[in-house]
Amino acid sequence: MKRLPFLLIISWCFIGCATQRGTLVAAGGSMKDESGEVHERILRNTNRAIGIITTASINELEGFTSKRDGFAKWAPNREVIDIGLREEHPEKADDPAVVALIERCDVLFFIGGDQKRIVDVFRPLQNSAENSRRNSAAYEAVLRLLDRGGTVAGTSAGAAMMGDVMFHSGQIKQSVQYWAEQNSQQKFDVRAKFASTGLFAVPTDGTLKLGTGMGLVRHVIIDSHFAQRKRIGRLEIALDITGEPWGLGVNENCAVIIDRATGRVESVGATDEVATLVQRDPATSWSLVGGSHFEIGDVPVKVSAILPAIVPTK
Repeated sequence: MKRLPFLLIISWCFIGCATQRGTLVAAGGSMKDESGEVHERILRNTNRAIGIITTASINELEGFTSKRDGFAKWAPNREVIDIGLREEHPEKADDPAVVALIERCDVLFFIGGDQKRIVDVFRPLQNSAENSRRNSAAYEAVLRLLDRGGTVAGTSAGAAMMGDVMFHSGQIKQSVQYWAEQNSQQKFDVRAKFASTGLFAVPTDGTLKLGTGMGLVRHVIIDSHFAQRKRIGRLEIALDITGEPWGLGVNENCAVIIDRATGRVESVGATDEVATLVQRDPATSWSLVGGSHFEIGDVPVKVSAILPAIVPTK
C-alpha cells in the first residue's frame, strides 16, 4: 500500500468543546508490558495513584495483579490501587469509599473483557430501556478525574467502552450478512429505532449489538483488535446504523491518544499500521501509522499526518 501525504477537512468534533479536559488512551488489546511507548503516554504528566478497574474481566484478581506488575516496570514508585468494582455488586458504584479511591488517582486503567460489564456498573439501567441509564457516583468521579487533567486508559474492552455508542457484541460475518440482507426501508427503520431507543439488537445469533458507551469521547465509535480480527466491516455497519460520523479501529499492542480539550488524536505503536480512521459519509477510511496525528474541532480544521502520512485505505 502506497503512503500518500494528504489533507482532510473534517467538520465534526470528537469531544465536544475545549471546556473538557483530560487524556484518553485507547489501546487495541493484547497490550504487552514491554510496550514502553504506550505506558509512557499513559503515565505522562501524572504523579498520583494509578487505579486499575477490572470490571470487564471474569478474573479480577489475575487482571489486577498482571496490570499492577506491568505498571511497576514503568512507574516503580507509584501506588497502584484496585478500584474493585464488579458486575456482581453494581451498587458499589455509588459507594463513597469507591469514589474516594478514584479521587486519589490521576490515572485509571480499564482492563479487557466484556465492555458491557463496565457500562452496566458505571451507568446502570433504571429500567429495561437502554436509554434509562443513569450516571453512578463512580462514573461522575471518572469525569472529575479527567476534568482535573488526568488520564483514562483502557485496553480491548477498556478502549471500546469510551464512546457515546459502543459495541455490546457482534461477529463480523453474521453482522455483514444481516445488514446486506436489509432493504432500504428496513435499514431506515433500524436507524430510526436506534435513534429513539439507543439500542440495536436483533435475535439473530452473532449479529452485532450496539448500545450506550461511557461517553468519554463524542461522535466516534472505538473498536479494538481491529486488523487482527478484520473488524472494519462491522465498524462501517455500526456507523451506518447509529449515524455516528467517525470510527477508530485500534490494532493490538498499539494505542490512540485523544486530548479531550483540543481534539488532537495521535497514534502510538511500533507497527506499520496502528489504527484505522473510518468516516461514515462519504464512506472512507485511512490507515494511521505510528506517529500520525491530527486534530478534529468544532469547526472544519486541516487534518494532517506529519510524522509520517496517514495512509488512505480506500
